[in-house]
Amino acid sequence: MNTATKPPAQRKKKKVAEHPHVLLWICTHGKGRSRDWTRSALKVVGVYATKDDAQRKKDELMTQYDCCGHGDILVGGSWDDEIDLVIRPAEEVCL
Repeated sequence: MNTATKPPAQRKKKKVAEHPHVLLWICTHGKGRSRDWTRSALKVVGVYATKDDAQRKKDELMTQYDCCGHGDILVGGSWDDEIDLVIRPAEEVCL
């Protein structure tokens, strides 16, 4: 009788398909529950082939502007100019 054990079978890693992601520019400060969005309050910065590409663009924009304490950027001199940069899968975005 052979007491040697077989090595555990190697599991194949599933290749995760990369999906396009969208980088959104959202001016949310002061909106509250308001449904009145101006054209400048919501913009698509770009559509990128991967989430990493979108993250690189977000990081690039974050370095161009002053940052608030909670991850927002300030693009002007008032609290209305506080911007969130959000990355979402392209299939979630309907414009």
